[in-house]
Amino acid sequence: MIKYVDNTLENSLSEFVSGRNVFACRIACLLKSYGTGYDFADFYIQLDGNERPTAAAVKYYSDMTIMLSDGFDRQEILEFIGMTAPASVLCPETLVLNFPMILTEGFTRHDCVIMKRKPSPQTDTDNKNIVSDPPLKNVWQLLKSCENDGLSVPAYEDFLPDMSHKLRHGTASIRACIKENILAGAAMTVAQSESCALIGAVAAAKQFRRQGIGSACMNALCSSLYGQGINDIFIMREPDKNEAFYTSLGFENYGKAVLLVRGAFAKKHPRHPRKRCSRSMLF
Repeated sequence: MIKYVDNTLENSLSEFVSGRNVFACRIACLLKSYGTGYDFADFYIQLDGNERPTAAAVKYYSDMTIMLSDGFDRQEILEFIGMTAPASVLCPETLVLNFPMILTEGFTRHDCVIMKRKPSPQTDTDNKNIVSDPPLKNVWQLLKSCENDGLSVPAYEDFLPDMSHKLRHGTASIRACIKENILAGAAMTVAQSESCALIGAVAAAKQFRRQGIGSACMNALCSSLYGQGINDIFIMREPDKNEAFYTSLGFENYGKAVLLVRGAFAKKHPRHPRKRCSRSMLF
């Protein structure tokens, strides 16, 4: 049975999504950031006959993330997706494995590779050019200037309230590099829980590329996360892109995810930030 999570089930959901994977991290991040009191963030939990949690989901505005555990009821979840009509669904590959029927119900499928950073000691980040609190408008402008097939950036009016709220609640982090009084590069998480983090964007200004700035920001960000006790650090990418870059930073392939985007929505919003996994900041 899938139940809507109100304040009576919030603790149960929080405990269930304390696990260390991308999907749990995204749900835990939104739960900590917003709780169950906002109408744009709806949380759900699937329970088996013994009232044991087997899956969880959050619908944040029109986008859904689903986490699975042993014994989940696949058919009930697929029916639930149909009933709640999200614009996109991020889920483990196992949910739609051998179930191509979901692709005929108005969704386009995009495969994603999950990479996880190999455990490593904190790196030396004594770099006076690295800052932890750059102006968010400057960060957005940098990301927007780098927008291409590898990165799609939401509108500023969406980016600012979401990121500022998460930063205040400790569910997102940014590390940026300043050179010649210019924001030369930045790396940021778009979801953090107490145990894991998802890095959703890394960029360097055009005039400062090939100087190791993106790597420096990533290393500083990861070092900061380790310092907070967050040892499971993930990124998501398209299958044929950016593997060498992330491998050079200590990441290794970890698993697979699927992003389902409703066809009519994708056509109406062709650069929607959740359309493709590595084009996405995955808010």
